[in-house]
Amino acid sequence: MQKGTCTYFDEPGPQNTQNVIDAVVERLAQSEPTCEAVVVGSTSGLTALKFARAVTPAKLVCVSEPPSYAEVEGRWPTVQERYGQELKRLKAEVVNTAPYVFHSYVGGEDAETQAPERTLREFLISAFGNGFKVAVESILMATSVGAAKPYRPVIGVGGFHRGADTAIVARTTFPNRLLSSDAEKSFNLMEIIAIPRNKSADPRRRLA
Repeated sequence: MQKGTCTYFDEPGPQNTQNVIDAVVERLAQSEPTCEAVVVGSTSGLTALKFARAVTPAKLVCVSEPPSYAEVEGRWPTVQERYGQELKRLKAEVVNTAPYVFHSYVGGEDAETQAPERTLREFLISAFGNGFKVAVESILMATSVGAAKPYRPVIGVGGFHRGADTAIVARTTFPNRLLSSDAEKSFNLMEIIAIPRNKSADPRRRLA
């Protein structure tokens, strides 16, 4: 048996970012299980940079928007140059080519209402919050392109629009093994480090 602590916030949002950083740093100081990386969902790169400055020498992976984001907002890549340069200096890895896991449908937007990915996405947001969904999706996206090793414990971080309000420890896996019947290869939530008590559902938002 192992006892741990979880930080709870009254509301989601960027005002919780520093407290999440502090909680993640505290968790990294613990030895069991050792987390091989910190994976942060970050559109502009700013939130990832704040974590990269704090968690050194742990590996930091910034998961940003994929090329398809240009179809939504008309721009890509979305990591701002000045943040990207400092992330590189801190030896953080930026992922901006991995497709969304919970926003990609073979049938296109017309099939979205019936897609299982949408059902899963909306459940995660409703039950656990947008930051939790972002943290899970960021871990899957990072693993899919090799930025995070599969089947290893990592810390995933997400937020609501901007900043961070959620952090988890989870065993990584590939998106196609998310619900695998192989218990050693399916996604495994191991710990919740920080999370808002109240959830503000916003299924339109992709990454914080």
